[in-house]
Amino acid sequence: MRADLRGPFVVRVVLGQVATLPLVIAGVVVLSVGPGGLYWLMAGTIFSILAALFEAWVLLVEINR
Repeated sequence: MRADLRGPFVVRVVLGQVATLPLVIAGVVVLSVGPGGLYWLMAGTIFSILAALFEAWVLLVEINR
């Protein structure tokens, strides 16, 4: 991978993980403990929306430059 593309790729991978991991944690906590994992579901949803907004910003604005 080219050096100039490595930084944006790492940011996209980290955003994907930050958006996905709370959802996985929510599932595990709900199955093992109970409804307390629904707070993780809310956090995962918010992070997923933020990651989608970031990707949309890149597609709409950064590509036109």
